[in-house]
Amino acid sequence: MRNPYLKSALTGVLLVIGWPPVSFTPLLFVAFVPLLHVLFNEKSLKRSFFYLFTSFFIWTLGTMYWVALVGAGGWDRFALSLALILIPLFMTLPTVCFFWSTKMIKHQYKWLFLPFFWLSYEYLLSNWDLAFAWLHLGLGLSPMPSFMQFYEFTGASGGSFLIILINVLLTLIITHRKRKLHAR
Repeated sequence: MRNPYLKSALTGVLLVIGWPPVSFTPLLFVAFVPLLHVLFNEKSLKRSFFYLFTSFFIWTLGTMYWVALVGAGGWDRFALSLALILIPLFMTLPTVCFFWSTKMIKHQYKWLFLPFFWLSYEYLLSNWDLAFAWLHLGLGLSPMPSFMQFYEFTGASGGSFLIILINVLLTLIITHRKRKLHAR
């Protein structure tokens, strides 16, 4: 799959499938790999934003669709429409900020800082007047209570960190192996 928008869409679909109520939860640990693979090779901040927005829009739509079924119409539909734009827009911020701040660093391991940007985003999003913690990554592990015992010490933020870190590490491993194969 060479089309970056299809990879971005795949990330969104994997996040929806990995999220409750569908809950193929282990998919969360690989869901970001297609998107990160696109971003790893992307030089344009503008195109990166569109790839990110595509992924997060699909994820938001796939996990928030039921809100439209609950509302009666009018303002409820307006609020849902606004949420379907704002939530993915806010979700792009940690990666866009990371992408922008590391533009001058050429080493590929700069991607290991992405989990810290994501945690900063989740923390800030939880502590303002428009707080909406529904889609914090760590909450996606709730169907696996035996796995998430470490939440006693880290809270859901530990799960978010682990999900992003594993996705970044898998992307780095795949990219490194592809480069080795092309070098031969």
